[in-house]
Amino acid sequence: MAVTRPSYFEWRAELEAEAGRWRVSALLLGVACLALIALLVFQASRPAPVYFFTGSRGLAIGGLARADRVPPELVEAFASQITLVFGNLMPATARQSYSRMRAHMTPSLQRQLAAQAAADLQSIEERQLSTSFTVRDSVVVASADDQWTVQVLGHRLSWSRATLMSEEDIAYEFDIVRARPSDANPAGLVIARVSVGRPPEPARRPAPPPAPGQNS
Repeated sequence: MAVTRPSYFEWRAELEAEAGRWRVSALLLGVACLALIALLVFQASRPAPVYFFTGSRGLAIGGLARADRVPPELVEAFASQITLVFGNLMPATARQSYSRMRAHMTPSLQRQLAAQAAADLQSIEERQLSTSFTVRDSVVVASADDQWTVQVLGHRLSWSRATLMSEEDIAYEFDIVRARPSDANPAGLVIARVSVGRPPEPARRPAPPPAPGQNS
């Protein structure tokens, strides 16, 4: 029985078809690799989400904040944390606390408060001043595009050495703006303005009208 072998041209056509299939496979594999690399770069370049937990107004609130959305609860939690640094000072740790505060301020606010901070540190170290602050409430009182005004209410105790000097209710107010998130500042928030004063007086309810037949 005679065996029919493919001719040279048939072999060449088959090899070219096989090479074409390999080229298509290599092209598809390259496209898939590029898509995977682009996805990895996109995920790596996105700021990591921030998990936050805060308690105010008698409620415990937690959640997830991403770079494209900052919930007001995260801003309130950030303001409460900064207030605790502001309000709890001791001579031995005052300079470290002030450095932490500067890291969460805008450059313009750092320059604005530089002279006052130096005077405060000198007074704390010379007079051995200490303060203790307890947060009672933190609330966003105004908000705009990537900017919030937060009011933090609490109670502060002040000592000079071992002598209690004052005990008072304090209200901190912050203007907070967005910043680029980092390992040191995962929330991506900084303070643009800060003020300290007395808490607002609660609104008084009007006295009820007298009942009919009663003298006013």
